[in-house]
This record gives sequence, structure tokens and C-alpha cells, in this order.
Amino acid sequence: MPRLCMVALALLAIAAVAAAQRVPGVSGPFPGGPPLLLKLEGVIQPTRAAVQRTGFTVASLAFAGGSTDERRWLGVTKARTVGGDQPLDGKDVLAVVAPFTPNFLVVGAKDMVARLRDAPPGTAVRVEGLVNQGSRTYFLRRVERDVAGVG
Repeated sequence: MPRLCMVALALLAIAAVAAAQRVPGVSGPFPGGPPLLLKLEGVIQPTRAAVQRTGFTVASLAFAGGSTDERRWLGVTKARTVGGDQPLDGKDVLAVVAPFTPNFLVVGAKDMVARLRDAPPGTAVRVEGLVNQGSRTYFLRRVERDVAGVG
């Protein structure tokens, strides 16, 4: 019986550690759980100053494999998370990453990343991707340029 009690205590300890890892704020800027599917719409610009009056907030984007100084700025007009039981909505995600520069590190298929990175200033875009909980990495799934009704 003492051995059974020890096994039960060990299982409880493992369950407690697993539960603690799902507590908001424990492992990086986002609550624990699966990556968030984030959709953003807005206007892309090469500088923060150029995008200041576009949308309700600004998101800075750096690109994996590029210069650490190379950034694009998105004047966000719409932000939302998609899927079942999301712990944050799109505006919450942007608020969480706001203190960091850049806000997101964009990765994905080369052509998709290029479509966003190389968009001419003033281009309306709609992007969708998974945001990694701890690293602020934005894994692109979709990039649409010159989206009507954005901005």
C-alpha cells in the first residue's frame, strides 16, 4: 500500500505541474495552450511614422532570415483570433505584444513572407497565421494584398 500511495502522489505532482504551465503568464507573453490563430487586416508601411494614423493600433513586423533592422509596420484596422475556445481576442494579442520590438517575427513559405515584406507602402493587406505562445513568432498561413475595404 505505501508504494501505491507514492505512485498516486507522484501522479498528483505531475498533474499539478502540468496545470501550472497552463496558467496565464507562466510561459511567455501568452497564456498556455496551443498557438493562437490570428487574423489581421490593415495597411502596410515602411516606417512607424507613416502608419501612425492608420487603424486603431500599430504592429511591427520583423522577418526571419532578414536583417534585424528590417521591419514593416502594419496599421491594424481589424484583429481577431479564430477557432474554438481562444483565451485572447485579436486586440488582446496585440496588447500583449505591444511592449516588445518587434511585435512579431514573421515566418512561413518564402513567397508568402515576400508578399507581405515586399508590399508597396500603402498596400491594404489581410494576413492570417499561428502565433507561437512564447516567442511571438507569427507563422503565416495566408497573405492577401490590396484587400478592398481595409483602411
